[in-house]
Amino acid sequence: MTIRRTTSRVAFAHPVILLLLVAACGSSPSSPSRSLSPGTTRSISSSTMARTTPPNSSNTTSSSTSTTTAPTSTPSLPVGEEIRLPDYEDRPTLLQRGPDANSPLVVVFHGSRGSIENIQKRSGLHLDGPAAGVAVLWLSGKPLPKRSWNTNNRCCDPASTHRVDDMAYIDAALEAVRSAGLSPARIITAGVSNGAGMAVSVACKRPKVFSAAVSVAGWMPVSCRNTSVSLLAIGGTKDDVVGRNKPKQMAKTWRQFVVQCPDNPTKETYGAAHIATWRRCSSSTFVRLVVLDDIEHLWPRFEFYDATADIIRVALGKV
Repeated sequence: MTIRRTTSRVAFAHPVILLLLVAACGSSPSSPSRSLSPGTTRSISSSTMARTTPPNSSNTTSSSTSTTTAPTSTPSLPVGEEIRLPDYEDRPTLLQRGPDANSPLVVVFHGSRGSIENIQKRSGLHLDGPAAGVAVLWLSGKPLPKRSWNTNNRCCDPASTHRVDDMAYIDAALEAVRSAGLSPARIITAGVSNGAGMAVSVACKRPKVFSAAVSVAGWMPVSCRNTSVSLLAIGGTKDDVVGRNKPKQMAKTWRQFVVQCPDNPTKETYGAAHIATWRRCSSSTFVRLVVLDDIEHLWPRFEFYDATADIIRVALGKV
């Protein structure tokens, strides 16, 4: 197992992003351009993990005749420490550390035919997560040649057709994180579309490892009963890929069979976002349902609701 470290010398900025589209079929796979032999550690890049200047602001120097605005740089994606896993060299695996070894960890799964670069670009979690004190582990589906996740041996191609053992890869990646000196106080999963199905499957299969699962435009591909795993389910009413009712169905199933919750949720409405949160469920868990009016199959980053910010709240235990 090899880890190559990136560093950042500047503070993270919180970008204001109105819309970032994630379809079921993401962009073509993207891999880190360099590799190392097992047993060595080296920097994959210099400080590319943050903006040097927040949006809508500038660093200026003044004189009697002129004012100069410093240029704003954007990260080169994907970013993170490259972890090389024996037997999984064809699956880019990147780690972004939090401020200390016990920082909560989010394990992220891209969508079908997607990549780490694709989901970093659309979610912004590579910027906002570490800035908030959250570590992030970015995983990749097996290239066949397109990348996807085998959630239940039925979805999604090509991984399901080839019966890919994604759980073995995920277990190896988590072991590498522990070997790198991290001992997260909380570990959650998060994914979009096919990646959301994988995030739910993994949390159901490893309830002693993961405290929560986040499904963005996803569904529940496996049976999951009587565990101590919380759920955040997010979806739009115009999602014609997994269906507009999947998040509601998932939240209902979770409340009935996975954890037991009080009948009356806390309800909030922010513009087109309708949020219901069942707290004080069994084993100190929660179920949170976010329904977005007139929103399609995507990773939502709007002024009225930001999935990335909600994921960070889950990771920090602030729901």
